[in-house]
Amino acid sequence: EHTKQQDLACFYSTIFGIESNGKKVFAVAANPAGDTFIAGSTNDTNSPTGPTHFPRVNAYQSTYGGGDADGIIARIANAADLLLTKAASPEPVSTGGTLTYTLTVTNSSTDPALSVTVTDPLPAGVTFASCSATGGGTCGGSGNTRTVTYPSLAPGASSTITITATVTAGMGSTLVNTATVTTTSF
Repeated sequence: EHTKQQDLACFYSTIFGIESNGKKVFAVAANPAGDTFIAGSTNDTNSPTGPTHFPRVNAYQSTYGGGDADGIIARIANAADLLLTKAASPEPVSTGGTLTYTLTVTNSSTDPALSVTVTDPLPAGVTFASCSATGGGTCGGSGNTRTVTYPSLAPGASSTITITATVTAGMGSTLVNTATVTTTSF
């Protein structure tokens, strides 16, 4: 697989020294995709039971001059960047007609978004009829409060959700509908 050179270029880096509990960070760098990397060393003898542990694997390496630390390079994950768009059709719609809401959720991040939930509380004046979703989404909810859940949404991936409802509001009514998207990814 070919990777463009500019995708690998470092656009920011610095050298500094931080030491805490046997872990030392000497450098931080970021690339144009927004990925952040740290480099340093660890002589932490603890098992990896928390987010601050980088345990050493084989700290004494006599063949190469010894030492009591392992080198580390770690990528710090980006936060999920989810975009939710929504359209309704037809417009206008008559009482008793079918209103179709089309929602698209997109993960604009370079990391997967985990446990994604789209929540769409349909407005008074409509009655939920059906829901479908692409990309592995599972429709749920009850009454007019609808949800679509995804175990994960890959970087750059989009999914389309189609919700239909029967209009019960009288002619001349305004229907306002707002949906939200959440994820457990930070």
